[in-house]
Amino acid sequence: MTWIEFGPAGRQHGAPDFRLVSTTGETVSRVQFRQRTHLVLLFLPASLPPSAGEALQRLAAARDDLAEASAALYALGDSSLAGRVALPLLVDADGAVRQAYAALFPPDQRPTNAEPFAVILDRYGAPAFIRRGLPDASAISEEFLTRVWGLEYECPE
Repeated sequence: MTWIEFGPAGRQHGAPDFRLVSTTGETVSRVQFRQRTHLVLLFLPASLPPSAGEALQRLAAARDDLAEASAALYALGDSSLAGRVALPLLVDADGAVRQAYAALFPPDQRPTNAEPFAVILDRYGAPAFIRRGLPDASAISEEFLTRVWGLEYECPE
């Protein structure tokens, strides 16, 4: 799968808002990052594909590098993922946030409920990049970092 990029014209509107509680009890919303931090969201199904484990471990190891590029990273999914992913997990118990973000994809490319997908929001809360599936473990960190650093260096309009 490849990334879909939202150009400046496609980023006129913010992504759907959410307010979810993490498995550590922290409440997180999209708007709390507005004008400060890019947001990397990984929507994970309850049944992770076998290839996801190593990829998520490598991405978790890159969290400091993402933070240096002014990005926060969260996994979203149901509570059955707690302890199975090495990332901060926001519990989307009814899948409503997942459905709202899946709607960002063109209708013929929307991910199924059994498939992971990623969304990168710019610091203004608008979708900048979306991707069905997860990148290969060997390239996952580089793929996310390249896109986040590109957002960080964009000139404001």
